[in-house]
Amino acid sequence: MTQSLAILIALVGATSVSAQSNNDYAPPVIEVDGLRGIPIDIISVDTQMVFDFETQSVNVISDMNFKMIGEKGFPLFDLRQQITSAALNGIDIDVAQLAAHDFGKQTGTMRIIESECQMKVVNVLHLEYTLAKPSSPAAIDIKWDKAGMTFDTWYSDLNPGRYAEQWFPANLLYDQHPLNVDIKLVGAKTQHLMVTNGATTEVRKHEWQLRFPDSSTAFSHMIVIVPASEIDFL
Repeated sequence: MTQSLAILIALVGATSVSAQSNNDYAPPVIEVDGLRGIPIDIISVDTQMVFDFETQSVNVISDMNFKMIGEKGFPLFDLRQQITSAALNGIDIDVAQLAAHDFGKQTGTMRIIESECQMKVVNVLHLEYTLAKPSSPAAIDIKWDKAGMTFDTWYSDLNPGRYAEQWFPANLLYDQHPLNVDIKLVGAKTQHLMVTNGATTEVRKHEWQLRFPDSSTAFSHMIVIVPASEIDFL
């Protein structure tokens, strides 16, 4: 083995990290509003999205599977949607226990789960909500018009809260985990197409299963749904 090849292999080994291995980059415990916010390690997020064309609404169910990092306290996560119902480890909780808190100019807002979770085990936060324009600066809403519906994840690093947390429960960028999204369009009268960087299974017309790998961060996913009439094919 040449010296240059050995150095290259060493560099690859040093820079190739597997999912769930980046907890050392998590921020320290943060105290705000009398609560002790603890970073978490998301194991996976599993989401179902149903786009109803008759009511022009999108109903979402998301399960965030996570472990606590290091210390006891209240778990931190982010979601820029209005939660309508929630359960933690199978027990219903008041959505007021998932409120967003302002951590200051450098950090912005994140949600705190006001319930101490078990250490060293997988906890499950179950969320239900109807998609609206995310409560993030310069966020872009879903578009409904005569041609159909246009949805775009519209990730951006120009403003806070513009990553996955716009649409899904999410963490800060230190975390890597799979995101599984099942999408169904109900009542679409025109053909719509899916454009994504996730592994895609088309279950049937207007129904897809998207799978993003365990190396994904909150800035990794591209999901675009657009009327076929608005796509130019070369």
